[in-house]
Order: sequence, then C-alpha cells, then structure tokens
Amino acid sequence: MNLRKKSNFSFDGEYFALSSEEGLLKIWETSTNTLKQEYVLKSSVDFRCSCLIWGPSKQEITFPDLDEASNELKFPETAQYLILGSEKGEILLLDLNTGKFYSHFVNSHLNAVNDLCWDLNTRTLFSCSADKCIGMWDMVSGNLNNKWEADEEPLHSICMIDSDNLLAASTSVTWWNVKEQTIIKKFSDYSSEILALLPVISTDEPSNSYCLTATDDDSRISAWHLNVKNSKTAVASFCIQGDLECIDVTRNFSKNNPMFLSAVVKGGPLYLFKHVLNGRPKKNLKPLITLHIVSKATTDSSKPTPIPIIGSVFSCDSKSCVLAYGNNENPTFERVKIVDCPGIHQLLRSKPVVNKDSPSIAYEVKIYNKVGEYISANGEISSVNSKSNSSKRKKLKDHSTDAICNEMCEVITPNNKKLSPVYKTDSSTVSKKLPKTVKRLVSSRSSSISSVEDLPSSSNVVDDLLKCLETQDETLLNVVLQCNDNELIRRSVNMIPRHKVKFLLEELHRRLIQQHWVFSRKWLEEVLSIHFEYIMQNDDLKGIINLIEDYFNQQRINEKVLKMVQLQRLLDILLQGNESDSSSSSTSDTDEEMET
Repeated sequence: MNLRKKSNFSFDGEYFALSSEEGLLKIWETSTNTLKQEYVLKSSVDFRCSCLIWGPSKQEITFPDLDEASNELKFPETAQYLILGSEKGEILLLDLNTGKFYSHFVNSHLNAVNDLCWDLNTRTLFSCSADKCIGMWDMVSGNLNNKWEADEEPLHSICMIDSDNLLAASTSVTWWNVKEQTIIKKFSDYSSEILALLPVISTDEPSNSYCLTATDDDSRISAWHLNVKNSKTAVASFCIQGDLECIDVTRNFSKNNPMFLSAVVKGGPLYLFKHVLNGRPKKNLKPLITLHIVSKATTDSSKPTPIPIIGSVFSCDSKSCVLAYGNNENPTFERVKIVDCPGIHQLLRSKPVVNKDSPSIAYEVKIYNKVGEYISANGEISSVNSKSNSSKRKKLKDHSTDAICNEMCEVITPNNKKLSPVYKTDSSTVSKKLPKTVKRLVSSRSSSISSVEDLPSSSNVVDDLLKCLETQDETLLNVVLQCNDNELIRRSVNMIPRHKVKFLLEELHRRLIQQHWVFSRKWLEEVLSIHFEYIMQNDDLKGIINLIEDYFNQQRINEKVLKMVQLQRLLDILLQGNESDSSSSSTSDTDEEMET
C-alpha cells in the first residue's frame, strides 16, 4: 500500500493502479507489462483522486444494479472493481471490464476521502475522511448505512480486524466496535499523521493479533498488540533507512509461519522483514533482505545506476512478490522470489523502457448512475437518456459529447483478451476548433506519421527526452531539440507522456521566439500531428496553441514587411535611374540649344 493511497496493487498482484498528480488514472496488467486502461480525470469531471483500493471481484460479490443497468454486457466471473475516493468527498466505482465509472455510493463526505476498506462477510465498505467521520456503505445497494464522528482530528487511515472490529487513525489509533460505534481502546499519539494502518492476524490465537502503523516522516514501522489488557504503546519497531514510500504485509501469521513485511523507501531499495510477532522483542527489528535494482553499465556510464522501486505486493504463498520499478510514467513489473536471497541482494536489469504494445489513448471519464444513465459533471442526467429534455438540449449534448467520443471499439490483445472500450476522436469534427495556422502544420505532417519502432542502439534521443520532461533540465533539452533526424524526432514524440505535451509545447514556443531554431519547427510539427486528438480534447492547451498561432501570424507579417521594404528599395532604385536619365536628357538638350 502506498502511504499516500494513490497507487495500489490488486490482491493477486495481477493489476497495478496509479492516480498521478496531473489527473491521470492508469491501470497496468503486471504479467504483461501492458497499460490496460488510462483515464483523464480532471479535465472531464474534475475528479481529483485522494485514495483508491481494489474492490472484491465479481466472483466474490455481485452488484445487481450495475448488472441490470448493463444487461446487454456479459460480465466474466473474474471482473475487477476499483473504488476511488475524491478530494471533494465523493466515492466512485470503476468496472474494469467495461471501463465505466458509477456513482454507486449515493452520498458523500463533506471533505476528502482519505482511505477505504471493505468487509466481504457483511458486504460493507468503510470510508474515513478529513471531516473526522467514518462511513459504512452497503456495497450492493450503495446506500450509506451509518456515519459517525470518530475523532477530534481528520482521519487518514482505516482497516478491518474482523466484521465486528475496526481501526481508524489520525495522529493516534482508535479501536472501534462497529455494531455499537463504541471505543474499545485508544493507542498512544504520534506526532504526525498515520498514513498506513495494516492488521496482522494470528491464526493460532486471534487475541494475539497486531496492527502495523507508519508515517512518512519516521524511519520506523510500529507494531501494536490488539489486546485490551496490554500496553497502549508500540511493542515492536521495524527499522529502515530513508523516507518510507509504501509497505505491504502478509495478513496472517502463526508460530510456524512467520509474518513477512516489505517496506519501500523513496528512490531506494526494498527492505524485507521476516518475524513471528510474540510480545515485545529485546531490540528493534532489522531487515532480513535489502533488495536493490540497478541498471547495467553502458558505454556512457561505466557504473551501474540504481533504479528506484516504487511498489511491491506479496504473492498468496508469500514466497515471492511483484515489484514495480522505474518511474510512475512507465513502470516495469517483475515477480521476484524472496525465499532464497538473504542479506543484501542486487538485481541487474536493463533500463526500463516504454512497452510499445500498450494502448496509448487516454480517454475522459463518463460517470453513470445505478440505472445506467450517463451523468454530467454537475450531476444532471444526460439528455441521451432523458425523454423529458427538449430537442434543443439534446442537440447541445450531442455536440458536446458525441463529437468527442462518437466511435467506440474494443481493443483485443494478442491473447484475445478484451480490454476496455477506447473512444476514438473524429478528427474531421474536432479539427474545426483548431487554429488555421496549426491546422496547416498538422495537415502537412499527418500523412507521414508512422508506428513506433525500435530506435537504433546508438541513439539516446528518446531516453534523454523522457529524462528532460521528467526533470525539466533545459540544458539537456537544448541538446535533444537540436536533433535534425526526422525519423528520430517522430519516434521520440511518440514516446512523450500525454500530460507532458504542454511543457514541451511551451519550451518549443519559447525557443522559436528567442532563437528561431529551424529544428524547433520540426519538433513542433510532429507534436501537433501525433498528439492531435489529445490537444483537441484538452482545454488546458488552448493558451499555448493560441500563442503558437500568434507567433506564426507575426512571422507572416514580418515576411510581408520584408517584401515591402525590398520592393520600396527597388522602386527607389528605379526612380533614381529615371531621374538620372531625365537629368542627362535635359543637359543634352541644353547643349544642343547652345550650339545652335
């Protein structure tokens, strides 16, 4: 679990979901390193994700309202659900099979939803919020069963011990009786927000269970004994080095089967602990394994460079774990055995690259209610599903949504697995919104776009460009943008993450104005043509597109002025020639008169 709750592995490690600060939600299939789905959250419904968890699968729990709303679709028994909380207090449910978002949970908190958890036995979803309240939701109907104020401070974490017991954390941990909403026990205060709260249940003796807590400014993970009679302070501490990013733990343990705990630190390794919790140990616990991932040495670098691990999850048998490493834009996933590598262990890997087989189209979120009606951003039912709306409103809806998402197709993988619907944009419709100058640039390049292929091994243009966009290193960017190879430019632009397009457009515009680089025009043509659909659908890019149009308009004005000056000079020369001819002619006439 990520401490900030914005990325998470599914329970079997098959999927990895991540919500970025730029408002993108990405879901990867870890076994194939494939980007399965990608959504633009902010620009469509202004949904700012504050936390996300994987819900139970279709096989474990059914949502009859959702099935009834989409009875024309056949849901596989292994369908996955993703549950997201927002900074505004909303809770949405994403059906991974259809790619649809549902406002299934009808009420909301007053402030940001900071954490979610569910109990399959009672089919209940629990939420905690910055409004200091805990919410209990029926997962099938989506109704709010109960809600109570659980703390004097904003709540940051929540977890289930069993169907009757719940833990909630602010800067302290409170143990609640769920049925009676009464406090069983309160543990000692922290000095900062508790961002991770994980139960560890003893299968030998449930009363000997524990919970783990972590903050982002402490290099320790604390274990608390879930026994009413025992101390209110932590009984054990797992020590790490660095700023904690995320943790995962095997949820059950016994005397013969110890608990495994993984801790990932920012930009660094993964620490793995193996321990049987049994009261207070004599000293702080140290990791059994420290796992590093480093890149292979290249001609440019004689030393291996560390590759950061960004997440991990244990397998069901606790003998291996799935790692996500590289960067949040395009992580690489790998299953690693952990039983036979004690001490400090180093994995030598090639530099992570973008999976070129992944779908690259990010499409906007549409939210549906429980009867399958599309709901607009302000909560009104769309005219496409409402018979009472006037024809004028229906035309307005058709123009605003169908023009952008007017064609739907299924993406089929080589293994004949169906992915979510991907909405294609009709470029002939939306191109009317594009400035004329930019349209000419796009049209001049659209016929030359080719698919992404492997770059020559001698070229580092793509890697350097991605690094520049990540670090915003202008010096290195100056070097990259001097590339004059049309094919390299095209392939590099294909690799650009969608949310980095704005930064690159701004840099290209600035260089055009300051230095008039001919290479900048080549890069600009490729960006406008390859990312045409994304630019058209993103209102945040209107400003920079207008600036680029103004620049080219000004360039054409300057060219006209230059031609006028040249014509004026030519006219002056001609006039001067005529004056000299006329003066010589008048002089000769005077001479002839004098001779006469």
